[in-house]
Amino acid sequence: MITMTPDEWITLEAFCLSCTIPIIYETNDRTGILGTGLLFQLNEHYVIITASHVADEIPNCPNLVGVPIGMDMFNEIRTLTDCEIVSPRKSDDKDKFDVALIVLDGSGILDRLKNSHTFLTLENIASNCEIYSEFLVAGFPESKSITRTKPGTTDGKVILGSFFKCQTQKYLGVVEGCLKSDDKHYLFVSYDTKLISNTGIEVTAPKLQGISGCPIWTFVEPNSEHGVWTPRNIIKVAAIEMSYLQGCWIRGIRWHAVAHNFGYIDPDAKELLNNKVFAEKSNH
Repeated sequence: MITMTPDEWITLEAFCLSCTIPIIYETNDRTGILGTGLLFQLNEHYVIITASHVADEIPNCPNLVGVPIGMDMFNEIRTLTDCEIVSPRKSDDKDKFDVALIVLDGSGILDRLKNSHTFLTLENIASNCEIYSEFLVAGFPESKSITRTKPGTTDGKVILGSFFKCQTQKYLGVVEGCLKSDDKHYLFVSYDTKLISNTGIEVTAPKLQGISGCPIWTFVEPNSEHGVWTPRNIIKVAAIEMSYLQGCWIRGIRWHAVAHNFGYIDPDAKELLNNKVFAEKSNH
């Protein structure tokens, strides 16, 4: 396991939180976490990357799904009605590659999100040769969320997505009953029934419904060109979470699937991302 000082953990969590966002739904009788998204910028496109089984729910109820604007306790929730959803179009691709883009270009919430959050870029993405054995999973499981009444109101209840992260390693066991286990497409990391907190205390692992679409970060070798410790220097996104099995594994889709979706809106962006993902290790 990677060891860090308490201050380093606080800084790392703040960085992960700045680029990760809960996707919230609200019906007449319930409010909850539909999934998690990663904010990303490429070739002048601003997107929320998430699982396609999350994004594909948005067109069915566009006025009932949104994201928080801001980082305060009681954020304004803005819907995604003017955002384009880009997910695999072929049935075979949709079955294999459970990832989608929520395109924010020209939307009414883009400027607000730019002011309150961080959009990652190519430098924050791990090429395949940079993915090692230590990982960090960070998202917004519904089991950790809470609902509170907004001050000054009687019925202004809001969902507060509780940010969750856990350190883990590559899953080395057998993936049973799962057709989507090809290592070329997917990354499996361990998810045991017990976790070790940053303070070394053993805690029960929560259920993870709601983290679909969250980033799976890999700890990378620090860049010797940067003498100062920063989160950007030690972690990069290796995959996007798509499913999990309690007590066994968390499964992520690798970045070439994200590049595939970019091809629908910008072939040059697709090429840039694929070049990054399949780049050979630098000798420097």
